[in-house]
Amino acid sequence: MKSRARMIRAQVLASPQTVCLALDEMSKAPETPPPVGSARDVLREMWTSRRSEAEADLMFLLSTLEILEDSPSNVDVRPLAQSRAHQLVGVFGVFGFTELKNAMARVDIELSDTTVPLTDLIARTRDILAQLP
Repeated sequence: MKSRARMIRAQVLASPQTVCLALDEMSKAPETPPPVGSARDVLREMWTSRRSEAEADLMFLLSTLEILEDSPSNVDVRPLAQSRAHQLVGVFGVFGFTELKNAMARVDIELSDTTVPLTDLIARTRDILAQLP
């Protein structure tokens, strides 16, 4: 180790200009990347492309709730509604729509309770659809 250090020191002493140029290059600020929009701008752009999917998901959820209202014993539909409601909770949360996320979380939770009137869940889901930014 010491011999390597001595060799490097000898090179530095032999050609200080080379070392100075290397240090000068290392001290320069790295190239700054092109400016990127704020996180809010990026989310807004992502939401613009995702909004129609969220709307379709809400329409699907409404359809499943209406089927359940007409046929409460349909055991195949409730899990579909719960899954879609849960997915929408996540979507609204990711995009920062706290009120919509909380409203959808309530629908999601109440879908597990078969005593909650489906008309209430349908009305709340329609309200969320109407508030979709």
